[in-house]
Amino acid sequence: MAPKRYRVVDTFENEARNRCVDIVAHADGGHGFQEWRREPEDPGNWSLMCDDGGVAYPSVAEAITAACARVAWFTGRHQQ
Repeated sequence: MAPKRYRVVDTFENEARNRCVDIVAHADGGHGFQEWRREPEDPGNWSLMCDDGGVAYPSVAEAITAACARVAWFTGRHQQ
């Protein structure tokens, strides 16, 4: 397995705790996001639903803004 080229710097979960958005820091200094879904059959297993496609945003705030534009449930539910 290849090593991750990013680290998670913040995580936001929905109220049902079955979806989350991770804000990540890429090795090159940029930031991005990923949306994950918790599998109801296996509460410990998360599936990737959406990511930024490797786009590197200059700041955490810009990665959050991008996540808000692409992840409907996340819009308005985060705190910076």
